[in-house]
Amino acid sequence: MKEAYTKQWPLYSVRMRENKVDPQPPYQRGPVWSNSKKQLLMDSILRRYDIPKIYLRAVDNPPYKYEVIDGQQRLRAIWEFCRDKFAIAKDCDPVRGHEVAGKLFSELPNGLVDEFQSYELSFVILEDATEDEVEEMFTRLNNGESLTAAEKRNAMPGDMRDFVKELTFHPLLGKVPFKNTRFAFDQVCAQMTCLELAGGPTDTKAKDLRKMYENCAKFDKNGSVSKKIKRTLNFLDTAFPDKTPELRKQNVVSLFLLVSELLEKYAISGKETLFRDWFVKFESDRRQEQDKPEDEREPDWIHYQEVILQAVDSKPSIEFRHSMLLTSFLLSCPDLLPLDPQRIFTEEQRLAIFRKYDGICPVGGEKVKWGEFHADHIVPFSKGGKTTVANGQHLCPKHNLEKAASVK
Repeated sequence: MKEAYTKQWPLYSVRMRENKVDPQPPYQRGPVWSNSKKQLLMDSILRRYDIPKIYLRAVDNPPYKYEVIDGQQRLRAIWEFCRDKFAIAKDCDPVRGHEVAGKLFSELPNGLVDEFQSYELSFVILEDATEDEVEEMFTRLNNGESLTAAEKRNAMPGDMRDFVKELTFHPLLGKVPFKNTRFAFDQVCAQMTCLELAGGPTDTKAKDLRKMYENCAKFDKNGSVSKKIKRTLNFLDTAFPDKTPELRKQNVVSLFLLVSELLEKYAISGKETLFRDWFVKFESDRRQEQDKPEDEREPDWIHYQEVILQAVDSKPSIEFRHSMLLTSFLLSCPDLLPLDPQRIFTEEQRLAIFRKYDGICPVGGEKVKWGEFHADHIVPFSKGGKTTVANGQHLCPKHNLEKAASVK
């Protein structure tokens, strides 16, 4: 990088350069300032207070000649005010004898307009700066700002950042009830990618996602993992054709993990509508359970409610939500066939069967603890019985052995 140099530009020149400055390159967050912050900046300029330097990167990226490294919110506020997008605060004191409260830029006295446009801002301009140098500069300048973890990751160059950014444009995210403020979509997509790379539940906290960005800077955006992620998102997009209020942040991530596993193990293709109906009912049941007095609520529902409100990014929380969702779905779709027909029930099927019978052997009526029961085919496997939850029953060891002897 060449030596950075400083320029003094009057606001009139800053206005004329608006179309030449990219306020939101890939590493930048979007506009986040409230009207009150914008109004305070305009008041400061009118009163000739000092404004911190703005940092730009010189680029050759038509139509842009500059990218904003630091100062995006200030520049946006200035440009918006000059286009009459907001007015000075209504409780603003007079400026050098002129009433300005509640006035748009076009309504200011001519003398103040001239003073406003002649106000000089200091710009530090970086030439021939690499992505790494820009990232370091951005991080240093914003170290004292309340950047979210997702905003900081967005400043990290590499294939992983670019892949996550690509996922944020998937049509599924047009159906969620939350907005993409402060890179919320990037956060969700990064967590999905982290879970897929791990092959199951894992920690998806800020430090874990940052480590993923660092370790996967050369991520293959056309590899098997990326294709599986997109296939999973496509299933969910088909399952939820319209905007769905139940698709809150933690739910989207949990459903992604669920579908990812189902696609690996079960013949789930074509069952998108069934999947949607099941989840909407699951959420309805959860809300109804939550409305009950605590002493009447099921322990699993109480725990589920806790983990969707606390430590949602921890591995134990993700594991519990995944287990409960998977068991519930398999119970709602008992004829779901494994992709590879097998004699042995999967661990997920065993749990669904255990819940279906509430831990009670249907032959003798006795309670059998988890880990001690036998998952048995109602129609024997040897006679064509399928290894499904619908064809599974919860037997105590004694009655399962007796049944096996009679079948022989």
